[in-house]
Amino acid sequence: MFGVAAGLILLLWVALAKTNFLVFAVVSVGVVGSAMALSFLKIGGLGLPQVLENFVSFFIGPKVYLWRKKELPPQILWKKPEEKRKKEEPVSAELKIAEKSRLSQVATNIETKR
Repeated sequence: MFGVAAGLILLLWVALAKTNFLVFAVVSVGVVGSAMALSFLKIGGLGLPQVLENFVSFFIGPKVYLWRKKELPPQILWKKPEEKRKKEEPVSAELKIAEKSRLSQVATNIETKR
C-alpha cells in the first residue's frame, strides 16, 4: 500500500511541485494518511479495505426482505352472550385415579426419546 502511495506522490511531484507546491503538499498528506488508514486502521476487528468492500457491496447488492407487516384494517369480533344452563349436572364425588403418575410417563418418554 505504501508503494502505491509513493508512486502517486512521485506522479504528483512531477505534475504539481514546480507550479504549486502548497497543493502538492496538501494532496501528498492526504495520500499518505489514506495509505496509513488502509494499512493499519481496524473497525470492529476488520481492516479498512474489508469494511469498505462490505459497505459498497451492501449498497450495490440486492436486498432481501424476509418479513413485511401487512396493514390490515382492525376487525371487530362480537361476542355472543352465553346461554344460561337450565340445570347444572351434579358433580360426581368419585376421584379419577391414574394407573401411572404423569411424572413417570414423562421420565419414560425422555429415556426412550419419544
